[in-house]
Amino acid sequence: MEASEVKITNEEEIVALIEKRGITLDDIREAIAAGETTGKKLYRVDDDNRFLARAMVGKFNVYAEYSPDGDSFTVHTSYAHMVMLVSGDRG
Repeated sequence: MEASEVKITNEEEIVALIEKRGITLDDIREAIAAGETTGKKLYRVDDDNRFLARAMVGKFNVYAEYSPDGDSFTVHTSYAHMVMLVSGDRG
């Protein structure tokens, strides 16, 4: 599945939340596509139709919590973080 194929049913509901967090709908599509394509996703024990998937978008890890709904997805929340690993001797 390509990110461009991911249809999000509740885009209008989540735009305000993700804009505050510096995340775009395309970032969320990347995370969902990664989870659905690779199968590398977590699911909630209390809801086996709710998943958490991750994708590296640029320098950020983007996470999307979502539920499949036919050929589209309902996004419940999304967040991102940046990790910089530095190696070498510091002194």
